[in-house]
Amino acid sequence: MVSVQEGDEAGTAVPRAAMEMKAIQEAIARVEAEAKAACAAESRASAEARARALAEDRAAMDAAAAAVALQNAQASEEAIAANRERLESLRAAAQASVARLEAVKQETAELRARAEADNQIRKAAEERARAEEESRKRAHEQIATEAELAQQASRAAAELQAQTEQARLQAAERVAAVQAAKEEVVGIASADARVAT
Repeated sequence: MVSVQEGDEAGTAVPRAAMEMKAIQEAIARVEAEAKAACAAESRASAEARARALAEDRAAMDAAAAAVALQNAQASEEAIAANRERLESLRAAAQASVARLEAVKQETAELRARAEADNQIRKAAEERARAEEESRKRAHEQIATEAELAQQASRAAAELQAQTEQARLQAAERVAAVQAAKEEVVGIASADARVAT
């Protein structure tokens, strides 16, 4: 059978163990927090070191770029100064080219005007040639028509002459027939008169 004292000791031993366990856990948590803080501090220090190194590198690169830019600017200024005279000569050449272009345009306009005039003259000559050809054609047609009419008139005159000659012959035949009839009548009358006497 357990005594009252043993029961009290057992009841106080449980909270003490719990308190010790809690203290241990809190100590472990502190150690872990300190370790995490130390790691974070080391990470920050490393990051800051890298940032400083990068900044130094960037500063060195910027300085080198500035030196190159200065050198390029000086070279550009020298090139501009060297090309200024060439630019003036090119400008003078461009002005001369513009003047030559204007002269060529003027000459082209004159040539175009002469070509247009020649074209008009050629068209007028072609029109005159066509008109003359048409006139000659009409004259030939008129001559052919007149020749045909002359041939028709000649044929008509020949036919008329033939008809006239035929009529004259027929008239002569009729006159001869009438004369013969008269002579026959006169002969018959003479015969009858002789018979009657």
